Amino acid sequence: MDINFYSGDIYGSDDSWLLVAIAVGSVIGAIIAQRVYDNYKTNEQLDTLFDYMAYEAGKLGSGAVQQADAFTKVSRLLKAKGFLGFVIPKVSAFNTQQIQEWNTSSFASCIISRRSDSPEKLIGLHSGIKAAFSQAMEMEKMIYVEVEKLNARTDRFQQQWKAHVQSISYYLDQFNMNHVANPMLNDIFLIQFNHLVGEWKLQPGETRTQMHIVYDMLVEPLIALCKQHPMDNRAFYFIRELHELKAPYEDLEYTKKMYRRWFLDLARKLVKLKIELKNGFSEIQKIKKKSRWHF
Repeated sequence: MDINFYSGDIYGSDDSWLLVAIAVGSVIGAIIAQRVYDNYKTNEQLDTLFDYMAYEAGKLGSGAVQQADAFTKVSRLLKAKGFLGFVIPKVSAFNTQQIQEWNTSSFASCIISRRSDSPEKLIGLHSGIKAAFSQAMEMEKMIYVEVEKLNARTDRFQQQWKAHVQSISYYLDQFNMNHVANPMLNDIFLIQFNHLVGEWKLQPGETRTQMHIVYDMLVEPLIALCKQHPMDNRAFYFIRELHELKAPYEDLEYTKKMYRRWFLDLARKLVKLKIELKNGFSEIQKIKKKSRWHF
């Protein structure tokens, strides 16, 4: 190769330029090949991610139905009178931890960039699934919060009930000592009082102490009796104690009624959630994938 030191120009044979072109072409080809391979691997990872998300969404949907069934059963227990020692179950299968850890941009890519359909349709399907996931996370949080509230309220009402039952029991003992042991002739209040208490005591021991039995057979009838004798001091003092006992029972029944409706409504939403997730992923799976070699 001749070199002109005065002009700085390089002179050589055509073979030299060909070697340079081949070298440059090899570098460019290697870069393109690497880009193609990297793109293939990225598309492969996105397809794998979508399949995993579809699987997890199916599990979440099944868990939602299990949770709905559990809430439906609890709502039936809440319909019964009194406190039956119901337990509010949280189904472990209804768990949004996995979807909370997903990368939202990757989730969008595995749906929108890997399917050969209009972007508007794919974006709409992605938005629908994303909204269903958000609703699932909100419902899971809400379940924990509301179940804690319900447990706290029922515990408080039970404690209030027990305290007032003790007070009523003490009053009944005193009443018996002062009046039943030395009855007055033609004491209509006392005769009716004894009749009501006697009817209640005929119930079996375990049944007799249940909240709704005490309420139905003692509290309500005795309040009605006291109202029939407003001028009787015994009725005046006793009715106050009875109303104190009545309050926590009615608060409990109102709370049960309110949460029964809430559980049934939530059960319907959980079933609907499964349908939305299933339909969303099914619609996407119907759309043809782009080739993994596609840029």
